[in-house]
Amino acid sequence: MITILYHFKKFRSLLAFMLFGMATWVNANECKELYLQGKINDAFEVCSSMSQASPVDSYDYLWSQLILFDIEFHKGDHEVALQKLLKFSKLDMSSSFRYEVLRRQGHYFRVKKRYLPAKDYYQDALTIAEELNSNVKLAKSYNDLGLIFLKEKKYDESINLLTQSLKIKRELNDPEYIRTTITNLGLLYFKTDEYDSAIEHYQEAEKI
Repeated sequence: MITILYHFKKFRSLLAFMLFGMATWVNANECKELYLQGKINDAFEVCSSMSQASPVDSYDYLWSQLILFDIEFHKGDHEVALQKLLKFSKLDMSSSFRYEVLRRQGHYFRVKKRYLPAKDYYQDALTIAEELNSNVKLAKSYNDLGLIFLKEKKYDESINLLTQSLKIKRELNDPEYIRTTITNLGLLYFKTDEYDSAIEHYQEAEKI
């Protein structure tokens, strides 16, 4: 009888752990989806709750912190977002998460028009993307660095990187990513006085 009760308690504990894991998995995905849908306040509530409930270094905790940074950044609270990111970046994490952190650090400095540190962070992110051999990450990093070179008026380097990014994004067939890079190419052509090409790219982006 004692043996049966012992195993029953172990089974009940295991079941509770599995249910908790399923719940946090749903929250992690819900958190990201709400943010991507533009439901910022809802995303903030879900991410904050998930961050408090999840073990530090867990998948759910790491993603919640990334999205909370994005939310603060989206709201224009750049310094608050940066402090959150700096604290978060000290944790142990996989290369994939480290890539996301480095990109966001690059975003911060790009918005602040500090292009040299932005480029350094974007380059570090690109190095990880190459190590992981991830087309999704490579496409994002090429786009990020292409924008920096555009800001620096290094147009040849910019068009090379943006074109590489667009090629990969077309292969991935992701409309949102494709639209972003086509728009950036339109901006580049506008800056180089190639107005017909700029209009062509803007029109293509509008159709996606």
